Amino acid sequence: MEEKELKWKVPEYPQYARGRNWYIIAAILGILLLAYSVITGNFLFAVIVILAVLISVLSSHNKVEDVEFKLFQDGVKMDNILYPWDKFQAYWIVKEEDKENHYNLGLDLKNVLKTDLYVPIKNYDVKEVEEFVARHLKNNPDRKEEPLSYLIGRKLKI
Repeated sequence: MEEKELKWKVPEYPQYARGRNWYIIAAILGILLLAYSVITGNFLFAVIVILAVLISVLSSHNKVEDVEFKLFQDGVKMDNILYPWDKFQAYWIVKEEDKENHYNLGLDLKNVLKTDLYVPIKNYDVKEVEEFVARHLKNNPDRKEEPLSYLIGRKLKI
């Protein structure tokens, strides 16, 4: 029996609405970090701060593209990157804060140097997605929240 596939579009990366105050605070913080790097003579840090500011400003003006996310018999495919099931340790599902019927699927990669996959579930019932993934991976009952990196990014809007 051939297993069906589940696929939907997800944003390439999260993009947050940033108000004027966010840019003012970020500018002040950037200036302070630049001043610190000059005072301490750490010019590499100054270059990193400048690059972070440039990337942040440029990325806020770009439209985030939607990419295809697909669960199928061979593994998980996100855009053009294939992750075979054996590259994952486990999965977990998290209900989004303050949103009714919005869930995210997390997939723990075995490679600790790579970021785990964490995507919103769209076009499918959460139970259907969980049943599909559970055929290939075990559930990680200890993971009940979004990854810390996503939480920090969401709170700081970066």
